[in-house]
This record gives sequence, structure tokens and C-alpha cells, in this order.
Amino acid sequence: MRPFDGLAVLLFGGLIGSGLAGCAAAIAPSVAPILPLHPSECRAGEPAADVTGESRLQHVRQLTFGGDHRAPAWSTDGSRLLVTRRAEGACDQVYAIDLGSGETLRLSPGAGQALGAAYLLDDRRAVYASTHAAGAACPPATARGDTEARLLPADSDLFATTSGAEAATALTETPGYDAEATVCPVTGRIAFASLRDGDLEIYSMEPDGSDLVRLTDRPGEDRLPRFSPDGTRIALRSGAPQNEAEAGAYQSFLARSTVLPLHVEIAVMDREGGGYQRLTANGGINTAPSFHPDCRRLVFASNHADPSGRDFELVLLDPDNGAQETITAHRGYDGDAVFSPDGRYLAFVSDRYASAPGETNVFVAEWVETPPDP
Repeated sequence: MRPFDGLAVLLFGGLIGSGLAGCAAAIAPSVAPILPLHPSECRAGEPAADVTGESRLQHVRQLTFGGDHRAPAWSTDGSRLLVTRRAEGACDQVYAIDLGSGETLRLSPGAGQALGAAYLLDDRRAVYASTHAAGAACPPATARGDTEARLLPADSDLFATTSGAEAATALTETPGYDAEATVCPVTGRIAFASLRDGDLEIYSMEPDGSDLVRLTDRPGEDRLPRFSPDGTRIALRSGAPQNEAEAGAYQSFLARSTVLPLHVEIAVMDREGGGYQRLTANGGINTAPSFHPDCRRLVFASNHADPSGRDFELVLLDPDNGAQETITAHRGYDGDAVFSPDGRYLAFVSDRYASAPGETNVFVAEWVETPPDP
């Protein structure tokens, strides 16, 4: 592995504990916090200034600096993060960040556009999407955020790899969009979004690409799946046209490999696709859901509180009573949040403290299960 210029990383000193598949009833408050580290142990990551109103997050650290970062994903032992990064003039690529050493390894081939990644159960290989098999050029870029139609890179397929293109194994070879992979922490099956049947639907398959099963079948987008820690359910971003005019516009955009977000809410279903249930109905764009380690609550990004639609905040949702708690307060983009396997940390993407337009970085914060009274 080698350091990657511009990708500054915290050294966790190998202290992050192992995460086991299952649901945690609570996060043990007696465990001493890992962050903040002693200054001598921190090579490049920096403490981030507190933001008033973020009582769920403490000891926030900025892990990356410069570029556009997306979709952090933890290894099952909590020692590494996968991150999609776009630098100026370059295609998006997937990197593995070792949180014990601070070193990084590019997993995607460096040609074409790579997007989204997740570790397989062996915690050695990762699955990611890439367009490199169709050509080395970058697909056209789109603006950050989900308030506008977004291009879905055509000819993106899923690959499994340990060290880049020379070791990559194609898991799908279907024209169109295959991406947004997530791995069941119990069975090891891969769930992903695809346009192969003419609409954005979620499918699952074995880690070698066999036994493909379609899990959703509704007009409108079903995408960004994420398994619960016990592997029994999938959270997803789900949208649907409400009338013929919207349906026509949605299909017109899809014909150009572009998704038009319409009535985008958070939903859950079981891992076979049954028991579908929408959990939000706030009229905004709700996206990138991820389960809390208790397997019940979810965190997601939403712009429903901003009339302009530009401010995305992280929201914690309790499906049992419908309670929603906004946990970030930065005016801008906060999203792509995912808990560490042990539930002690929350990794997320934000444009806070950006030095240039379009810059987003990865942050990690200690999660406060019981915040102090205001």
C-alpha cells in the first residue's frame, strides 16, 4: 500500500474493535473513547470545529482534504474505510483507507469511472462498480447533491478485487447501470441497483455473480440498498411518479441514463424483497439510508427542511414511533452516513470547511447515544 497525495487520514492505532454481524441493544457507555488520539499518533487527520446543534456527534475528525468524496463504507472489523474520490481532472476512483496505518490503496483501475464499494465477508476483497471495461474515458460529471437529475454512468458493471484492475473479476456484464453494491453481513450476498430491466430496481446475487434475483418491481427508482447488521432487512431510497406526466418525464430521463428524483423517500424491505414499507413521507429528497447497529433505527440524508432544497442534513429515524431527529446542523451538504460495526463511530460526507466549490470530505465522529439535555 502507498500514501495517496491529498488524502489525509487519521491514525487510529489499530484500536478500533472488531464488529460482528448482529444487532446491538445499546452502545456500552463504559468503554473508553478512542478519539481524540494523542497528537503524536495523528499523522494528518485534523479535529474539526464543533457545530452548534450536533449533540449526537463529538470529537469530529476530518479524514480527507480536497476533492469530491462519496459513499464511505467500513470493513467488517472496523479497521478500514472504502471511499469514492474524484480529484480535479480525474475520474472517480475507489480507495481503501487503513485507519491503523494511514495508508491508502486504490482498488479501482484508474481508468473509467468507479463508484461505490463494499467489503465482502472475507474482509479482504471489495466489490465496486466501474465503467473501465467499456473505455478509459470519464463519463460526463454531474453536480454534487440530489436536488437535480443525476447521470447514471452507462456501461458500469460490478467487479470484485483486492488490488486494482489486474486482480479485478467481473461480477456483472450487462449493458447499462449496475452499481451501488452492499453486502449482507450474514449470507454474503450482494445487493445492488440496476437498470437492466428498464427501471431502477434492486437485485441480489452471490459473491461470484451467480444466482441473480430481482428484489423490487415498482415504477420509479429503488436504489442505494443497505443491509441491516443482522442481515434480515434492506433499507433503500425509493421514489415513484404520482401521475402520468411524472411517469413520462421519469422514463424520458431514464432513456438518457439519468435519474429524475420524484417523491424520494426512505423504505425498508426484507432481504428477499418482501415486506416493503415506506418510512418517510415528508415531500423532500431522502437518500442514502443506513441502519443503526440496533437494526431498528436508520440514519439518512434529507433536504425536506430547506425550501431551496440545497441543504441536506443527517436525520435519525425511529420506525417504531416515526420520530425523526436532525443530527447535523451545517448549512450545506451532510450525507452518506454509516455507522462503524460496533456503533461507536459515524462516518459521513460533508462540504463543511471546504476550500473550493464542489469539495466534499469524509468525517468520522464518536456517536453519542444519549446526548445531554439542551
